[in-house]
Amino acid sequence: MSKACYVGVSGTARKVKKIYVGVNGTARKVKKAYVGVGGVARLWWAEAGVSCYGTADSPLSTARWELAAAALSSRAIFGGGRTSSSGSSSSAVVNGYNASLSLSTASSALSTARYQLAAGASGSYVVFAGGRTGSSAVSTTANAYNSSLSRSSANALGTARGKLAAAVSGSYVLFAGGESGSLGAYSAVDAYSGRTKQSMSATLSTARSGLAGATTGGYALFAGGGVYSNYVTTPSDAVEAFSGLTKVSMTAKLGTARYNLAGAAVGDRAVFAGGCGTSGGVYYNAVDAFNGTTKVSGVSALSTARSELAGTAVGGFAVFAGGYTGSASAAADIYDASLTKQSLNLPLSTARRGLAAAAVGAYALFGGGYGSSVSGVVDVYTA
Repeated sequence: MSKACYVGVSGTARKVKKIYVGVNGTARKVKKAYVGVGGVARLWWAEAGVSCYGTADSPLSTARWELAAAALSSRAIFGGGRTSSSGSSSSAVVNGYNASLSLSTASSALSTARYQLAAGASGSYVVFAGGRTGSSAVSTTANAYNSSLSRSSANALGTARGKLAAAVSGSYVLFAGGESGSLGAYSAVDAYSGRTKQSMSATLSTARSGLAGATTGGYALFAGGGVYSNYVTTPSDAVEAFSGLTKVSMTAKLGTARYNLAGAAVGDRAVFAGGCGTSGGVYYNAVDAFNGTTKVSGVSALSTARSELAGTAVGGFAVFAGGYTGSASAAADIYDASLTKQSLNLPLSTARRGLAAAAVGAYALFGGGYGSSVSGVVDVYTA
């Protein structure tokens, strides 16, 4: 459902920018307008900016967390995930939402059920790669889906790993870092053009897992992450850039070393938010942004320090939602393309961590996660 309103002027549709209503003889500005659909109030118009649409009418077909998501122009696609609050029970289900928020389920699920996988879009495919298949088992499997949710084979990763990150550079989606079944970190980077793996020799300079990826100025940036050794995870402040299949020199770093952070691209900026410190227990509200390989200063911190959040962008705004602060969080923080934090209180409908996010049309979707239980809820923001 659109949030825009048009009126006919001399045979031309003109977009309404402001609406007023008379209250006791005074013109009052309408900030949001709703219409009833099936007994539910649905937003149909709002002032410029981000608004909370509510939850999608149809949740994910299988409740899960530590899933992955990415989008093509006509569909946001969610795949995999863990179906239990603890242990390694995982899902192979792939769900898609179109620009009308209608839910579809792929007839061909992931070839291997897994969680802590990564997803990214290249050409006409979303590629789901890697992930855990058990508490001490990781996968090289990659599956590609088109906008019709038809599955195609894709070349396997060169190294089996979970907790890797994805980012796009030009026509390529890159999958970087990750951890082994015994939690050791990797520096491997695999690149795909569509569903075809490309020859690539460049790697991360520092092996790490729980990192985040985002795109800026044609570069794929990978930031943060951690290295597990002797029961301690040491966080990293590294940020590394790739232009296509080539690694690019970059000296800028995160202001605070951290892992389990989230990335999103808005305008020409890559934004990395939140994360945690050594072996968890220390959570950060730090936000770092980069324009190409140059760091951008003065970005306001998150409202709540947290890790295991998700981020995506819609309509010129980056949205970071959910996470973990010792308990699940419903917090949502929104930044415009100039990196100005918006003064909005638009929390998720339910607090949860380990959710995934992707945008389609005018909507940013935050699906799944774990709060008081494993969730299939999909919260929707519109801009």
